[in-house]
Amino acid sequence: MMMVSTVNNETLEHLIRDHQHGVWRYLRYLGCEPAMADDLTQEAFVSVIEGGFVQRSEPETAAYLRKAARFAWLNRLRRENRGTTLDEAAVEIADDVWARYYEAAARTEYLGALEHCLDTLEPRDRNAVRLKYNDERSLAEVARSLDMTEDSVKTHFARLRKKLRECIEARLEQ
Repeated sequence: MMMVSTVNNETLEHLIRDHQHGVWRYLRYLGCEPAMADDLTQEAFVSVIEGGFVQRSEPETAAYLRKAARFAWLNRLRRENRGTTLDEAAVEIADDVWARYYEAAARTEYLGALEHCLDTLEPRDRNAVRLKYNDERSLAEVARSLDMTEDSVKTHFARLRKKLRECIEARLEQ
């Protein structure tokens, strides 16, 4: 029997608009492939709608959605019996790290460090990041814009992510 949702359309739109990307990134952080993260993000929102969700503060809402996503992920892994033993304590630790670095005040500090580090990139690298992440272009589109092959763009982004990660970590340690 399906429960009647207490989430109205306006609240649902707000939840999805404000939290969908964060839930998806959290699932990727936990190790989900992009397609699985897409599916599980939807499952998390459906479970929230069907579960009689009552919206609270933004941090509480984000934590609740992360918990729903994590639960959906763990259930999927168990259902698919991937032969992997999950250390649920490690998943809890990962959740704590996520909350510390990516929520509210920490997110502001992290984004400030990211902005600083993006400013240190060469113009072509900044353009590549803008195309991929701001404009949400595919790798093929980025490759065409930069006159590179798709494989070169993948390698280039791997190097850029490493460079940015190291810069951000150094900036946050200051």
